Amino acid sequence: MKKFISSLLLVMMIISLTACGSSTPSAKKTVEQYLSAAKKLDAETMSELVIPSNTEDAEIMENLTLEDEDSYSKFFAKFFKDNANKMTYNILESTENGDEANVSVETKYIDGGPLIAATMSEAITKMLGIALQGKEPSDDEIDEMFGDILKEEEAKNEPTFKNQTMNINLKKQDEKWYITEVHDELKDVITLGFYSAVESLGNMFED
Repeated sequence: MKKFISSLLLVMMIISLTACGSSTPSAKKTVEQYLSAAKKLDAETMSELVIPSNTEDAEIMENLTLEDEDSYSKFFAKFFKDNANKMTYNILESTENGDEANVSVETKYIDGGPLIAATMSEAITKMLGIALQGKEPSDDEIDEMFGDILKEEEAKNEPTFKNQTMNINLKKQDEKWYITEVHDELKDVITLGFYSAVESLGNMFED
């Protein structure tokens, strides 16, 4: 009898462990994994957590962490490496309804937007001065100038934190939760404010 009970308990334990191992991770867990990967600049994991049909958003972090030869690309790569892990987040609420889910999260991150704005303002001033002198700098000279201005502006200004609360939509596919869209608010968090700064500059030049 004791042997039978022991065998029965062993079977029940195995079934229990199997069930736990095969359960679908929650939508909340997916968002936590995505933001945790962003802190580590883990582009591969971030890409895997975005729904496969959305290839553009899946590649966003890979583009950000590319380190080209020009000085400002190297600066941005270093800026991300120095500040991405300072981002914090807190899940406020997670609601799952069938194959769709919504996760509300509050975040706090280093805002690089003011740095971009200050750099562009100084760069435009310098470029106008060069143009008035009748000079035409090469692409390499312009790259070097931008890199130098970025470093100068970073040294002059203390980094500031920005708070952002947002909702993230997810969809379950093949028993796994995926983020459906890396919307503007989320892009701004993972790019440390650079996304909205660049968008604002683009709109200014279009006007």
